[in-house]
Amino acid sequence: MSIRAIKWAIGLGLVDMTPVQRMVLVVLCYHHNAKDDMCCPAMTTIGDEAGISDRAAREAIRGLEHIGLVKTSKRTNRQGQASNQYTLFGRVKNKSGRNLRSGTGRNHTTATTGRNPGSDERVYNTLGDFDLGNGFKIVGGRDA
Repeated sequence: MSIRAIKWAIGLGLVDMTPVQRMVLVVLCYHHNAKDDMCCPAMTTIGDEAGISDRAAREAIRGLEHIGLVKTSKRTNRQGQASNQYTLFGRVKNKSGRNLRSGTGRNHTTATTGRNPGSDERVYNTLGDFDLGNGFKIVGGRDA
């Protein structure tokens, strides 16, 4: 288990992925080995631990690949195909397929859902006092 991988998955925030994809990502992070950067759980293991079918697990991994969070490499052994190797720590891609860059301004959001930002992410430009007209007055503000 890799704490770094789990922190990375939790820290993704508002990435446009389904709950099933998020759960599969957490399962992959749980199986990530930080020493050699290997992550090779079998598809049945991923499905069982995420509480979904093998097919749903495959579809979720394809979705995570499309987003850019996971890269899959096929592995083989003497008996044929072994479990795939998954590379984590990908950069989130926007809908055009390009990597998103980390922003430094307070107006930057990495959400790809198209939703409006939450109230704590909005920018307030209240300068000075503002009279609400009902006997209440807003004094100051974020940029006061």
